[in-house]
Amino acid sequence: LDRSSAASDVYKRQPEGRERVEAAIRALGYVPSAIARSLKSNNTRTLGMLIPNSSNPYFAEIVHSVEDRCFGAGYNVILCNTNDEAHRQGTYLQVLAERRIDGLIVVSTGHDATLATQLAGLSIPTVLVDREIDIAEQQPCDLVETAHMQGGLLATRHLLSLGHRRIACIGGPEGIAPLSLIHI
Repeated sequence: LDRSSAASDVYKRQPEGRERVEAAIRALGYVPSAIARSLKSNNTRTLGMLIPNSSNPYFAEIVHSVEDRCFGAGYNVILCNTNDEAHRQGTYLQVLAERRIDGLIVVSTGHDATLATQLAGLSIPTVLVDREIDIAEQQPCDLVETAHMQGGLLATRHLLSLGHRRIACIGGPEGIAPLSLIHI
């Protein structure tokens, strides 16, 4: 029996030993092993999240919202900042898979031709955020996307209503969907 099992057994069968077990737990500084618990339950209560740039306020807001919702649902989030580097993104995917995460949230690096293949090989439930990629049918991903066209239209109408007539739009790097889909 490990300590956790012994402690649990005493709690259930010998209530008079409860104080001794609690004292021993405090004295030893015992902390239950999340790894051992995850092996038994096949569940880590941990999600991985890949983002291209943690210093970008747009991604920081997404991370904040995701982490807040996950915490409320009893999940931890392992945040991985890829710095828009395909190699780093691939390395983080491997690390997260090795940690047996329960799910993956990906705001992909824009220039990684291997991402779809890497995700298909993981067999981890995955949600793509704001950047759609073509992925094999055997590993479908959900997609959460900003309504860029509608947002651009609302912003333009607002600026026009204020009397502005010379309006420009500055976007992110070319070739990163959905920014490549925007036409103003």
